[in-house]
Amino acid sequence: MKQLITHARASPDHQKIQLQSQRVSEEKYEVLQHHCDQLTADNAHLQLQIHIDESKKAELQAKIDNLEQSPQHNERVLMESRNVME
Repeated sequence: MKQLITHARASPDHQKIQLQSQRVSEEKYEVLQHHCDQLTADNAHLQLQIHIDESKKAELQAKIDNLEQSPQHNERVLMESRNVME
């Protein structure tokens, strides 16, 4: 009988501890959810930045290719002009 009374008295304390534990778990969940949302947003931003950087890289490579071909083209035009003049 003494055990039953002790158990009955401990029960509200146990419930209080369970509620506190549940609140702590919910707070941890909210913090983790916020962190996850932030990481998701950061990831999306970085993927967009990668896409922009790749586009710029392709654009710069096209300009480099054109510049590399320009001297060869100018040399051909010069040779053709000399041939015509001779």
